[in-house]
Amino acid sequence: MTETAIATLDEGTIVETVEIKQPLQMERVPDEVIFDYLASLGNDLTDKHRNQFIQICRGFNLNPFKREIYGIQYGKNFNIIVGYEVYLKRAERSQAMNGWKVWTEGTDKDLKACIQIKRKDWEEPFYHEVYIEEYHQGNSMWNQKPRTMLKKVAMAQGFRLAFPLELGGLPYTSDEMPLNDQLPQGNAQIQQAPAPPQNQGQWQQPQQCSAGQVKKINTLMSILAGDNAAYRQQLHDWCVSFAAVKIESLNDLSVQEASAAIDGLEKRINPDATDEQLPGM
Repeated sequence: MTETAIATLDEGTIVETVEIKQPLQMERVPDEVIFDYLASLGNDLTDKHRNQFIQICRGFNLNPFKREIYGIQYGKNFNIIVGYEVYLKRAERSQAMNGWKVWTEGTDKDLKACIQIKRKDWEEPFYHEVYIEEYHQGNSMWNQKPRTMLKKVAMAQGFRLAFPLELGGLPYTSDEMPLNDQLPQGNAQIQQAPAPPQNQGQWQQPQQCSAGQVKKINTLMSILAGDNAAYRQQLHDWCVSFAAVKIESLNDLSVQEASAAIDGLEKRINPDATDEQLPGM
């Protein structure tokens, strides 16, 4: 794409042609090219998985050739994930971001990662934190660099929550999903991930939330949204975004995730509490 720039000076008019590079539009890439790319990575996918991958690439204009999106096959299953840099680039592209920082606090089982994001259209910065006991995957990368990996989870979740219009519906990052040390190729069998060192404690599956927690979330959403169905759906999507993996139902939240959602909703109702950024009306 080219664009012509015209500048008028005392001495006359200068005309300059400037080439502007636009992001590759994935709908222009033939299916066969993407199929060949997936095959080159060792994936032996079904037609369903290949088509699903292509539709997500095109729907969100994610470029697999730049590693913005990629698929990981294990056995008969197939995960589609994105790089966390996609979140950063799209938040920056929105022109609403006004700075951010991420850090860790605590040690061992009490380790947590915190992120603060400032938006130009929000008075207060957005704050979010994630805990090692909920996301540690027990593989070598997490054992060797737990702080780095946990910060990447905080970044992915934080930017999704702070920029729901720009990032809503995007696939999750690999750091938020339970993957093994060795990513299987083709029909290779998945290997059991090594157990974490004893001094790091036992990492267990988070406990599923209770019916009482789900009921309380629904009650709080009703208080906030009233008869506004669209706003209630935004609140619902915000609540399920606390999950470590993509879910559709509030019932699939863990106890900790449901507690975080309840806390955020209650803070929205009580304006005197520390403000938690929720979808606006």
